[in-house]
Amino acid sequence: MADTEHQGLRERKKLQTWRNIRAAAFRLIEERGYDAVSVEDIAAAAEVSRSTMFNYFPSKEAIVLDPDPEAPSVWRALLRDHRDDEPLW
Repeated sequence: MADTEHQGLRERKKLQTWRNIRAAAFRLIEERGYDAVSVEDIAAAAEVSRSTMFNYFPSKEAIVLDPDPEAPSVWRALLRDHRDDEPLW
């Protein structure tokens, strides 16, 4: 379904780091609220350095707002498997 099956180890690790950072951010924001969470908190929770976090996201806002890089693959798969005689929604 997703293109991760065809990615190399480096790409899979990068995607996993991206997901770890984002998951840590969402977890902390849910616990404390957006304004109470710093980028340092997010980096520490994701077990990456602050500079590594900024390699993946330019800002705290981007962590929340950037779309998942696999989203287009998921939509393509859903549309590919959709029957023409069924409503899309």
